[in-house]
Amino acid sequence: MTTPEMQTELIKQYSPIIYFHPDEKYFPCSSEWLMKNSTLVDYNISPPKVYSDVTNQVMYDVSKLYNFQRKGDGELILSFDNSLYKGEIPIKNVPIYTLFREEGGKIFITYIVLYAYNGEYPIFNLIMAGMHPCDIEHITVQLDKGGILERIFYGAHGTKDGRWVEKEDIPLENGKIVCYVALTGHGMYPKEGIVFRLFGVANDHTAKGQRWEPKPFQIFKFDNPSFNPSTMGFFAYNGRLGGPMEKGNTDGITGLPDKSWFQNIEDRDQNTYNSPTILSPEFGGLLVTVKDVAVVCLLYFFVYFLLQFSKRFIKGEQLSYKNHFFAIFASLIIFALVISILKGILKKYVPS
Repeated sequence: MTTPEMQTELIKQYSPIIYFHPDEKYFPCSSEWLMKNSTLVDYNISPPKVYSDVTNQVMYDVSKLYNFQRKGDGELILSFDNSLYKGEIPIKNVPIYTLFREEGGKIFITYIVLYAYNGEYPIFNLIMAGMHPCDIEHITVQLDKGGILERIFYGAHGTKDGRWVEKEDIPLENGKIVCYVALTGHGMYPKEGIVFRLFGVANDHTAKGQRWEPKPFQIFKFDNPSFNPSTMGFFAYNGRLGGPMEKGNTDGITGLPDKSWFQNIEDRDQNTYNSPTILSPEFGGLLVTVKDVAVVCLLYFFVYFLLQFSKRFIKGEQLSYKNHFFAIFASLIIFALVISILKGILKKYVPS
């Protein structure tokens, strides 16, 4: 087992350099900043108990009331409004949270980034989906028992789109690990480019914009003797994070204890992941353009088909302005219905 001093040194040594996309709008924040600007509401008590002065200790005490288990969804809410979505400024003061674990003769250091908001994805450049209050992303560094780097798990959208990257393929800058954060969605990737997701429908975009070299802050699980409720209580909380102060609100995500990668180290077999391909900006951009042209063509032929179909209900071969208007109006109604259905499907199935 490593000593606390060795843990501190390794955490500092492998803390990453992080690059945001030049167009990023939603930056990280600290748990303290988020709590300071939030209200905690417990609907499991009648009448509901409201905590306007939220601290680590308060979040720990409330979580402890329920044995750190997740209560009925939307019954325990840390509510904050959209004024926080852009994150904490200046970003240089925001820490990266770290969890140190040893298992199977290996050392695993998970670096965790907290955001107040997960931004939108343009689906076919027609609708926005995938956005929600609060976001938690991570990478996990794997070392041998002597503290030598072996590989890194770059988490994206939980672990669904994550990948293990072997030592020889890990990007470095002056000996430090480098991560690229996807635009608005904040998935972590090992290089710049366009991450081809869901057949090009919900791509991630990474590029070298603002540079962030955060200072690590080590945390522990609530059942660890080193856990300090007055500085780490936020990380024991398992209610909802974000959204309106209303009973049943499930707009925000759940806390760290609800994340499988927080409770257990990621599956170490890369074959269990379906990691999306990271395309070069040039080739990826070409594919996105082709996709956009295809969408426009499909919409055109859809309206054209409706116009042709409307001929069955009128006399003569020519379509009047009235008929054109009717066909276009009908196509907009159908399109709106399709978009509404797609939004529901995307909210449930598109990883955010």
